[in-house]
Amino acid sequence: MGPLRSDVTTFTVKLVSSHTLLDLTKITERLGWKPRYDLEATIRETVEWYQKEKPVMKEE
Repeated sequence: MGPLRSDVTTFTVKLVSSHTLLDLTKITERLGWKPRYDLEATIRETVEWYQKEKPVMKEE
């Protein structure tokens, strides 16, 4: 295992790994906001892209 990257801190690990959910009720009701992309479809597309591109990627 190599050295830790300087931008990986305890704070960033906690932030990225937290299970906090956002409530979008106010922005939806007051401003009529809607997400641009469907979360499940976007995750699925990302996984498919990664599986396709993984053999091409090289380790640093």
